[in-house]
Amino acid sequence: MSAIIAQGRFDAVAVGEQIFREAAFANQAHPAHTANGRSMDRYRQDSNTRMFTKLLGEVPARQRASLLAGYRQDAHAGGTGGGLFLARQLDQVLDQVLREPLPELSGLTAFGVSRKVKPGARTYTARRLYEAGSATIYRGGNQPIPRSTLRQREEQRPVRHLVSAFEWSLFEGQSADFGNFSLVTEGVQTANNAIAQLLNSLIWNGSTVDGIWGILNYPWLDKKVSADTFTPASDPIDVKAWVMSLLNYPQTQSKEVFVPTDVIMGGNLFRLLNDMPMSVTNGSNISVLRYIAENNSQRIPLANFKSCWELNDAGGTGIDGILVYRKDAQGVQVQMVQDTTSIPLQMQGFQTTQYLYSSYGGVTIFDVGGAVLGFAPVSE
Repeated sequence: MSAIIAQGRFDAVAVGEQIFREAAFANQAHPAHTANGRSMDRYRQDSNTRMFTKLLGEVPARQRASLLAGYRQDAHAGGTGGGLFLARQLDQVLDQVLREPLPELSGLTAFGVSRKVKPGARTYTARRLYEAGSATIYRGGNQPIPRSTLRQREEQRPVRHLVSAFEWSLFEGQSADFGNFSLVTEGVQTANNAIAQLLNSLIWNGSTVDGIWGILNYPWLDKKVSADTFTPASDPIDVKAWVMSLLNYPQTQSKEVFVPTDVIMGGNLFRLLNDMPMSVTNGSNISVLRYIAENNSQRIPLANFKSCWELNDAGGTGIDGILVYRKDAQGVQVQMVQDTTSIPLQMQGFQTTQYLYSSYGGVTIFDVGGAVLGFAPVSE
């Protein structure tokens, strides 16, 4: 076989014939029988493979690449290596372009969205009125009459602009058209997604540096932490009691003024409550989550108990958050000043840029006493 290579040329047909002759000789030299539980037929196959691998090692690099390319493509250039079809002729490119699924962004669906602040405003101000006073029974004479007083306070928050852009060249656009790829559509969608993800992060986490309040950094929102770690082995009575205490907190602290309407919690905690069975007096067996929904004094239905990934590990690794709140104009509100908007295309030389922006004023909880944020260590 080495003689074929030593001739200074590479003939794939001759190599194939030589391999066939040497393989036949090897097969004849090792008749089929069993040795150590392994068939000698398999030994001959392995031997033939090693022989071909050794041959490739002796072939000059350029000729070896040519041989391998011939096996990858049906129609090797010219000669007996050609085939009926070219390799790419039988390849179909699907119309659908696969995109990585993004996690659901719950910030704009879990809470109310306010559009009272108009585009162009750099700040917005909420006024709060405080009352103080007392009364007495008048018994005549010069009895002093108590006075009632009023005080006001302003809360001013900034409006911030969230921006992103997608840029492409004239030549990239031509190549995309040639390749039937929606470059601009996909690129602008990516920039849009970037703004949406930043907005969602600000709704939940806020940005102290930028003066933006979110759920987790809201300064006047009461917070409660469970002393126990919730696991599937926890006593369902204890788990139920802690969640119920959160639901009752706004109502008891406000002397029945504020009654929450919704509950949202980290997915880990939600699954634990939903999977944990709780036996009740009539002998039936339902989940702790359903029991809480059917027996809370605030009449919050099961449909208003929701989960979100944003509250997973909200209090640190393994500590889920749970927010009890009101979903109305005085409860948790997202101050959306301007939805994501694209401006006219900007062209400079061969480059084109699509700019997008959104304007946002943070989270407001006007009746903050109607909400409470809890943290519970969870181990699944």
